[in-house]
Amino acid sequence: MLGPVGGHHRGQSLIEFALTIGAFLVVLFGALSTALYAVQRSAAVTAAAAGARAAASAQPGKPNDPDLAAAGPLVASRLAPVRFGTSVQTRGAGVPCDALDSIPTGEFQVCSTLDPADPDMVLVVVRGRPYNLLPLVPLPWTIDAPAEIHKVTFTR
Repeated sequence: MLGPVGGHHRGQSLIEFALTIGAFLVVLFGALSTALYAVQRSAAVTAAAAGARAAASAQPGKPNDPDLAAAGPLVASRLAPVRFGTSVQTRGAGVPCDALDSIPTGEFQVCSTLDPADPDMVLVVVRGRPYNLLPLVPLPWTIDAPAEIHKVTFTR
């Protein structure tokens, strides 16, 4: 016959709960970190595409020159709602991004250049390492989102 629950059984339940809650919290925070990263990556890809469209358009007064400087502010404004503490550094028009390994954690770089392989293409890249929101589960996320489009030219 089983006796009443009490005494040493309560201690066993507390130990089991302590072991279980730790694993549960790691999995929960890992999933939350992954979800936030997915939102940032999606926004970076969308922002790079919008920046490429803006950079491929013509400069005022120069209908055959792409407006590379237009990409940076547009991309930065598209990334603003999902930065989560990560800064956005807009590189000058025509200046390529640094290597991903040299970009510090908590920073995105936005670069707009002509594609070195095909100068008729405008290349906009969002590259960096988002700030880790959940230090309990430090995951080394990186984002490298390029977008390319033909530059717009006008002829008579």
